[in-house]
Amino acid sequence: MSDNIDGLKKREVALYEMFEGIAKKFGKWDQGIKSDGADYVAKSPFGREGMVCANCVFFLGGRKCEIVEGDIAPEAICKFWVIRDDLLKD
Repeated sequence: MSDNIDGLKKREVALYEMFEGIAKKFGKWDQGIKSDGADYVAKSPFGREGMVCANCVFFLGGRKCEIVEGDIAPEAICKFWVIRDDLLKD
């Protein structure tokens, strides 16, 4: 379990644990759009709002993600993002 879950709300912790468990059981998602894909986008259209991989609890740094395989850009985003509220802007 990641140290990044500090500050998450209960619902976010549940999402984190669910996605982490699925990745451990079946392997990481690929970056594609099909059923095994994370719908990864290399440059988030919501970056100004803080919705980027660098702010996600699954982002490990070094262009790696805990649950999505491949080279992960810090400014990217996918459908599995879990980001603390204090890192998001309206």
